Amino acid sequence: MGNPMVETRGLTKTFVLETRHRLISRILGKKAGPGTRVAALRDIDLSINPQEVFGLVGPNGAGKTTLIRILSGFVLPEAGTATVNGFDVYSQPYDVLRSVSLIIPRSGFHRWVSVEQNLLYYAKMYGSSRKEAERRVAEAVRIVGLEEKRKVGYGFLSSGMKQRMNIAKGLLRDAPIFLMDEPTVGLDVSSTRKFHETVRQLAKEGRTILYTSHNMQEVQRICGRVAVLHKGRILVCDQPSNLVERLKMPSAIQVKVKQASPDLVRRIRDAEFTERVLIEGEDRPIGLYQLRILTRAVGPTIREIASLCLEGGATLVEWHVREPTLQDAFLQMIGSEAQSGDGG
Repeated sequence: MGNPMVETRGLTKTFVLETRHRLISRILGKKAGPGTRVAALRDIDLSINPQEVFGLVGPNGAGKTTLIRILSGFVLPEAGTATVNGFDVYSQPYDVLRSVSLIIPRSGFHRWVSVEQNLLYYAKMYGSSRKEAERRVAEAVRIVGLEEKRKVGYGFLSSGMKQRMNIAKGLLRDAPIFLMDEPTVGLDVSSTRKFHETVRQLAKEGRTILYTSHNMQEVQRICGRVAVLHKGRILVCDQPSNLVERLKMPSAIQVKVKQASPDLVRRIRDAEFTERVLIEGEDRPIGLYQLRILTRAVGPTIREIASLCLEGGATLVEWHVREPTLQDAFLQMIGSEAQSGDGG
């Protein structure tokens, strides 16, 4: 496996607010104004292996972006240690910066300059020769699907295409570590799928990737391990499937029955293996009900529902099982704070 490409021990960072901050106030549960000290990161212990796609998830203000900034050499922690590609963030910041490639939502592009020329500027700034820069730009543009827009000014691109530009910029550097902060925000389904393929290919080629996202489906799909960050602390770190299994969450059976009565719904709710029944749709005149039944014993529950329907003269029209996902586990750990958008 080799030495970790990214490693932190007891990493801590505190900020002092200069203005009133509504998000921080909500996180702290009290008013946060000028002079308020906010612990963005608290005793973070993290180890990311070579060629690993490592996911980092958390609600607004959890500390994700702060951690990315520290690992890219732009912000220094107050306490603890952090090494990136074997380089110390305190004493070797330039080596740290050369070791990472950032893909972030906001990148500095010239509005009236074409896609191609913007990217050539950055490729040469990263140290590529003219010929090498042209090759890297052509490859990056191909990967993100902007070939037909390469002569178009950046300011004339749609928001989704601008996000593709951010990704293309990150792909220009031949760095061993990629730090990706919400990289697929604004991308359509097809572009997101292509980007996931690129992430997998980068890992196969030897890169190590730290991937933050609010989209639990993509994290579950492409990350080998995931850490849940909440209020500056890591709550848990494991494989996505293990996180779901660890919480022992119930499965959900989606059921549609017709010619049913309220009494049948009550009997299903009181059944032995049923934990909870949610009525998601009903048409009482024709006895049509759509139910979501939470259970930890799928087989016995389905058999019991079928038996109750038969006894009550109802017809089980359709059913399907939805197993718990990383999204369900995340919401159970974090709660309502996970419902808001981006930020931290």
